[in-house]
Amino acid sequence: MIKPRHLQQIMALTEIGTINQAAESLCMTQPSLTNSIKKLEHDLGVTLFERTSKGVKPTLYTEHILKQAPQILQQLDTLHKEIKLLSSGQVGEIHIGTGPVIIHALMKDVIPLFSKQYPEIEVHLYVMCAEKTGGFNLVN
Repeated sequence: MIKPRHLQQIMALTEIGTINQAAESLCMTQPSLTNSIKKLEHDLGVTLFERTSKGVKPTLYTEHILKQAPQILQQLDTLHKEIKLLSSGQVGEIHIGTGPVIIHALMKDVIPLFSKQYPEIEVHLYVMCAEKTGGFNLVN
Protein backbone atom coordinates (compact mmCIF):
# COMPACT_ATOMS: atom_id res chain seq x y z
CA MET A 1 0.00 0.00 0.00
CA ILE A 2 1.21 3.48 -0.83
CA LYS A 3 1.73 5.57 2.30
CA PRO A 4 2.22 9.33 2.65
CA ARG A 5 5.97 8.86 3.18
CA HIS A 6 6.14 7.00 -0.15
CA LEU A 7 4.50 9.93 -1.91
CA GLN A 8 7.00 12.31 -0.33
CA GLN A 9 9.89 10.04 -1.33
CA ILE A 10 8.65 9.71 -4.92
CA MET A 11 8.18 13.47 -5.23
CA ALA A 12 11.65 14.20 -3.83
CA LEU A 13 13.33 11.53 -5.94
CA THR A 14 11.65 12.77 -9.11
CA GLU A 15 12.46 16.41 -8.40
CA ILE A 16 16.09 15.83 -7.35
CA GLY A 17 16.93 12.93 -9.63
CA THR A 18 19.52 11.14 -7.47
CA ILE A 19 18.96 8.78 -4.57
CA ASN A 20 21.75 10.21 -2.42
CA GLN A 21 20.56 13.81 -2.66
CA ALA A 22 16.89 12.85 -2.33
CA ALA A 23 17.68 10.79 0.77
CA GLU A 24 19.58 13.71 2.25
CA SER A 25 16.68 16.12 1.59
CA LEU A 26 14.34 13.65 3.32
CA CYS A 27 16.73 13.21 6.29
CA MET A 28 17.19 9.54 5.40
CA THR A 29 20.12 7.39 4.48
CA GLN A 30 20.55 6.30 0.87
CA PRO A 31 20.05 2.60 1.74
CA SER A 32 16.82 3.42 3.64
CA LEU A 33 15.38 5.31 0.67
CA THR A 34 16.49 2.65 -1.79
CA ASN A 35 14.93 -0.11 0.31
CA SER A 36 11.70 1.84 0.78
CA ILE A 37 11.30 2.42 -2.97
CA LYS A 38 12.24 -1.20 -3.80
CA LYS A 39 9.70 -2.52 -1.30
CA LEU A 40 7.01 -0.26 -2.74
CA GLU A 41 7.88 -1.38 -6.27
CA HIS A 42 7.64 -4.99 -5.12
CA ASP A 43 4.27 -4.38 -3.42
CA LEU A 44 2.89 -2.62 -6.52
CA GLY A 45 4.47 -5.05 -8.96
CA VAL A 46 5.88 -2.25 -11.13
CA THR A 47 9.12 -0.35 -11.58
CA LEU A 48 8.77 3.24 -10.44
CA PHE A 49 12.22 4.49 -11.43
CA GLU A 50 14.71 3.54 -14.11
CA ARG A 51 18.16 3.50 -12.55
CA THR A 52 20.86 5.09 -14.69
CA SER A 53 24.49 6.02 -14.12
CA LYS A 54 23.36 9.64 -13.71
CA GLY A 55 20.56 8.95 -11.24
CA VAL A 56 16.95 7.89 -11.58
CA LYS A 57 14.26 8.59 -14.12
CA PRO A 58 10.53 8.29 -13.31
CA THR A 59 8.50 5.71 -15.21
CA LEU A 60 4.95 5.99 -16.52
CA TYR A 61 3.70 4.60 -13.18
CA THR A 62 5.55 7.28 -11.25
CA GLU A 63 4.15 9.99 -13.50
CA HIS A 64 0.66 8.72 -12.73
CA ILE A 65 1.35 8.79 -8.98
CA LEU A 66 2.79 12.30 -9.25
CA LYS A 67 -0.44 13.61 -10.79
CA GLN A 68 -2.29 12.88 -7.55
CA ALA A 69 0.42 12.94 -4.84
CA PRO A 70 0.32 16.69 -3.97
CA GLN A 71 -3.46 16.69 -3.62
CA ILE A 72 -3.42 13.51 -1.52
CA LEU A 73 -0.78 14.92 0.81
CA GLN A 74 -2.69 18.20 1.07
CA GLN A 75 -5.93 16.36 1.89
CA LEU A 76 -4.18 14.30 4.56
CA ASP A 77 -2.68 17.44 6.06
CA THR A 78 -6.08 19.16 6.05
CA LEU A 79 -7.70 16.09 7.62
CA HIS A 80 -5.05 16.04 10.34
CA LYS A 81 -5.63 19.73 11.12
CA GLU A 82 -9.42 19.27 11.16
CA ILE A 83 -9.18 16.34 13.58
CA LYS A 84 -6.92 18.42 15.86
CA LEU A 85 -9.44 21.31 15.79
CA LEU A 86 -12.38 18.97 16.33
CA SER A 87 -10.70 17.23 19.27
CA SER A 88 -9.87 20.59 20.86
CA GLY A 89 -13.44 21.84 20.46
CA GLN A 90 -12.48 24.58 18.00
CA VAL A 91 -14.57 23.24 15.13
CA GLY A 92 -17.95 21.57 14.91
CA GLU A 93 -21.41 22.68 15.81
CA ILE A 94 -23.32 23.58 18.92
CA HIS A 95 -27.09 23.50 19.48
CA ILE A 96 -28.54 25.86 22.10
CA GLY A 97 -32.12 25.77 23.31
CA THR A 98 -33.28 28.79 25.30
CA GLY A 99 -36.35 30.68 26.36
CA PRO A 100 -37.48 33.90 24.65
CA VAL A 101 -36.25 36.14 27.50
CA ILE A 102 -32.73 34.68 27.48
CA ILE A 103 -32.45 34.90 23.71
CA HIS A 104 -33.03 38.64 23.78
CA ALA A 105 -31.32 39.49 27.05
CA LEU A 106 -28.10 37.48 26.85
CA MET A 107 -27.69 35.54 23.63
CA LYS A 108 -27.78 38.59 21.34
CA ASP A 109 -24.46 39.67 22.86
CA VAL A 110 -22.91 36.27 23.58
CA ILE A 111 -23.41 34.52 20.23
CA PRO A 112 -21.64 37.16 18.08
CA LEU A 113 -18.65 37.15 20.44
CA PHE A 114 -18.55 33.36 20.47
CA SER A 115 -18.81 33.20 16.66
CA LYS A 116 -16.01 35.72 16.29
CA GLN A 117 -13.72 33.76 18.62
CA TYR A 118 -14.64 30.34 17.16
CA PRO A 119 -15.51 30.92 13.48
CA GLU A 120 -15.32 27.20 12.67
CA ILE A 121 -18.11 26.31 15.11
CA GLU A 122 -21.61 26.47 13.66
CA VAL A 123 -24.15 27.75 16.19
CA HIS A 124 -27.80 26.66 16.05
CA LEU A 125 -30.20 28.56 18.33
CA TYR A 126 -33.64 27.25 19.24
CA VAL A 127 -36.23 29.31 21.10
CA MET A 128 -38.25 27.10 23.40
CA CYS A 129 -41.74 28.20 24.43
CA ALA A 130 -43.50 26.64 27.42
CA GLU A 131 -46.95 25.30 26.69
CA LYS A 132 -49.88 25.00 29.10
CA THR A 133 -48.89 21.36 29.62
CA GLY A 134 -45.52 22.41 30.98
CA GLY A 135 -43.64 20.97 28.02
CA PHE A 136 -41.52 22.77 25.47
CA ASN A 137 -41.93 23.28 21.73
CA LEU A 138 -39.07 24.10 19.37
CA VAL A 139 -40.01 27.22 17.44
CA ASN A 140 -36.67 27.97 15.70
